Amino acid sequence: MGQVSRATSVGRSVTIALVCALSLFPLYWMFMTAVTPEARLVQYPPAFLPIHPDFSALRRVFTTGPLWLWISNSAILTVSSVMAALAISVFAGYSLSRFNSPVATGLAFLLLATKMIPATLFMVPLYM
Repeated sequence: MGQVSRATSVGRSVTIALVCALSLFPLYWMFMTAVTPEARLVQYPPAFLPIHPDFSALRRVFTTGPLWLWISNSAILTVSSVMAALAISVFAGYSLSRFNSPVATGLAFLLLATKMIPATLFMVPLYM
């Protein structure tokens, strides 16, 4: 592997920084709309920095509802479903790797092919 020029290194760094900024912008916007007063949310052009942030909405979310119960329920459900899928997938993958037959090869190819299809493609029939 050869030496990378300084311009290439700077270009890569700038590209990575832009991709990170674009990826994190929705989280930033969500936080900004949470702390912006309601009257200023509908103004045009939108303000990217709130002049007078109002944290009362966030305070209300954490104090009025059983938020921590909902978060813990979601965490329990997520961990248990990941563990169940992992247990099934490990045994299925091991058996497919040890089973040398055309059926096992075809099944492995079919599983791989379905993983290559974007998940958003499965949403199209729901709205037809």
